[in-house]
Order: sequence, then structure tokens, then C-alpha cells
Amino acid sequence: DVSRSIMAEIDLDSLLTLIIQNVTKVMSADRSTLFLVDKKTGELWSKVAQGASVIRLPMGEGIVGHVAKTGETANIIDAYLDKRFNQEFDKKSGYRTKSILCMAIKNPKGKIIGAIQVLNKSDDTHFTAEDEDMLGAFSSLAGISLENARAYEELEQEKNSLEIKVQERTKDLEVAKKKSEVLLLNILPSEVADELKLNGKANPRRYEYVTVLFTDFKGFTNVAEKLDPESLINELDKCFFYFDEVMERYNLEKIKTIGDSYMCAGGIPRKNRTNPIDTILAATEIRNFMNQMREIKQAVGEPFWELRIGIHTGPV
Repeated sequence: DVSRSIMAEIDLDSLLTLIIQNVTKVMSADRSTLFLVDKKTGELWSKVAQGASVIRLPMGEGIVGHVAKTGETANIIDAYLDKRFNQEFDKKSGYRTKSILCMAIKNPKGKIIGAIQVLNKSDDTHFTAEDEDMLGAFSSLAGISLENARAYEELEQEKNSLEIKVQERTKDLEVAKKKSEVLLLNILPSEVADELKLNGKANPRRYEYVTVLFTDFKGFTNVAEKLDPESLINELDKCFFYFDEVMERYNLEKIKTIGDSYMCAGGIPRKNRTNPIDTILAATEIRNFMNQMREIKQAVGEPFWELRIGIHTGPV
């Protein structure tokens, strides 16, 4: 029953407590302690030592350290008479350690992963060879169970880490997807963008009644030569930003910009009969805007661009 309960436990903390409780009971001992080797520091540590919180010991120090380092079993009848170890009377608790049985815990590959010790037989006798066999069985059982618990713990940590990475990756992909969709919608009509996302391509369509508007700036090259690149881009951005706002109000679709040229169209991708009027009204607004810009530039003695607009209605 003890063996089954220990082998069934996979939580490391619960397993350590379960082993100590059963070892103390079955071995008829007064106290028991289980130490594990810290893989990072090489120290021995325990948080199920009776009367103590987490304690740490250097490898090789004391009875437990000696056993964990050498793998030798220590069966001490009277710790105060054994000169190998410096045992002192615990004045605070009044507890006196006399008989000690300590044994290394090995994993299935034979590597020492800790040590377990029992103190003072409850009937004041010392630990016998039969007790050594019993503790040896517990040590073997503990070695297998602890490795299973550690493996499960590491697996859970890897699983959690993988889940976090998947969540982060999914979040990054969602952000990237949104960026690509925004970029796609900035380049193409929403219907065409949706068709591309759904099918991976967009089929050509014929429209019998579409109005195309094309603008460019007269004398752009001459003005551009007098501006630094940053100022040039800023000036174009101001103009095209306003053009975009006008196109949106008049239900026109921006097609593209090429240098100082701006192209849009009405009646696509959704057909309508008002696109020639819509386009003319939009063209009038941007012409008025550019005239105002010219007056402002002239007033301060800065170079300006004059707008040229071409409009055509027909099939595309």
C-alpha cells in the first residue's frame, strides 16, 4: 500500500512529504529527513526536515553530506561516540540524536540524487541490518518516484513554456495580420482585398461606366530641386492626405500615387451612376485647395505647385 501510494504521487512537494511520513512510520523511527541534490549549486536541500523550514548543506559535510557524496550507508549506533561526525546536543529543543541510519537515494541510472536518514528508534534500540534492507527498499522506491515526479514537473514546465510561446506567437501573428490587412486596404478596395484574402487572387472585372481622375503638379521638377528631400515628402504628404479625405467623402476609390501624380476613380468597385458628378465635385475641391496653397506660398515668397487635372468617363 505504501509503495502504491508513493508511486502514484507525481507532485514533487507532496511526494517528499509522503515518503518521509511513511519512512518514519514503517521504520519505527523518531524522526526522518530527506535531502535532494540541487543540480545548479551541488548543495543538499530539504524542506521536509522535521522542525525546520528549507535547509541547505554543503555536499560532503556531516553524515548526510558524506553519504550523498560517497554513496556509503551510515549506520551509527551512537552519534556522540562516532568521531567521524561532529554531533552536538540541541540545547534549544533538548533533542539528542543517538542512533542514525542514512542511505543514498539513486535514480534508475545509478546516479545519486539525494539521501534519506532516520533518527532514533522509538524503542531506544539501534538500527539493524533488517532496517538497512527496509530503508534500502524505500531509497530505491524514492529514487524511481522522484525521477518520475521531476520528469513530470519538467514536462509541465515545458508545456507551460510552449503554451506561452504559442500565445505570444499567435498574438504576434494577429498583429502582423492586422498590419497586412491595413496595408492591403490602403492599396486595394475592400471587396478586392477580401477576395484576395479568401481566394489568393482577384479576378478581372469589366465596368462600362467609370470616371477616372488623374492629377499632377506643373513645374514639380523645378520646385523639387529647391527643396530638401524631407521637405519635399512633407509637402506631397500634405497634398495627398487632403486628396484622400476628399475622395472618401465623394465615394471615390484611390488607385495609386506615382511621385507627384495621383489617380482615383468613381464607379468602382461598386457600380453607380453618379460617378462623373462625384468626380467633378471632388476635382473642384482639390483645385480650390491647391489655389489656396498657392496664395499662401506666394504671400511668404515660397515656391508653389500648380495643379493639373484630367478626367475621363468610360469603360474599364
